Amino acid sequence: METDKLKKAYEAVEMLKALDLPISKEQIDAIKEMETCYLKEDVIPLIEQEMEPLVEKIISDFHIEIKYSSEEGLSFFYVEQPEEECSRARTGNLSHSELGAVYRKKKFIVRVTFPDGYSVCHQVVANTMVEVIKRIGLGKVLRINDECFAGTLIKKAEEFEKGYSVKDLGDGYMLNVRTDSDTKIKQLQTINKALNVGLKVEKVWL
Repeated sequence: METDKLKKAYEAVEMLKALDLPISKEQIDAIKEMETCYLKEDVIPLIEQEMEPLVEKIISDFHIEIKYSSEEGLSFFYVEQPEEECSRARTGNLSHSELGAVYRKKKFIVRVTFPDGYSVCHQVVANTMVEVIKRIGLGKVLRINDECFAGTLIKKAEEFEKGYSVKDLGDGYMLNVRTDSDTKIKQLQTINKALNVGLKVEKVWL
C-alpha cells in the first residue's frame, strides 16, 4: 500500500478546506478506496502480528470487535457469543456461511456491572443507560453533561424537539437515546471515566 498517496490525498483535502473550496465526490471515493486498501494491506496484518503472541496460549474461542469513529476515536469490544453457537463453532459443526453469519450479527445488548457486583442488563440498551445513570445519581451525571457531552446527553424535557427519541430520568430531565448501541457504550464509558465510578461495561451478544 502506497501510504504516501493517501497522505497526499489527506493534505489535498485539508488544503481545499482551508481555502473554503468544495471537495468532489470523486476525491472522497478515491480516498475511501485507498483507506480500504490501507486497512486490509497494512493495518489488519499489523494487528494480527502484534496480537498473536498475546493470545497464543488462550484456549477459548473469542471475538473482539474494533470500531473507529472520526468523532469518538478507536474502541475495542469483547463480544460474548451464545453458548450453543460457540460450541458448534468449536466442534466444527458450522458451515463456512453459518460461521460467517454468527460473526456478522449486529444485535447486542449492554451489561454494566458496578463495583459492588450489581449488574444492569436490559433488552433495550436505553433502559440500561437510564438505570445506570439513576444508580450513579442524576446530579453527578448532570455535572459532567456540559463538559463531556456538550450538554446534549441530558436536557430538560421542553428542550427536546417533539418526537425526539428520549427516556425519562426523572426531575424533569430526559436522556437523549437517539444513538446506536455502540455510541451508548461509549457514553457509558465516558461517564465511568469522568466520575471514576469503576463500572465494567460489556457488549453482549443476543
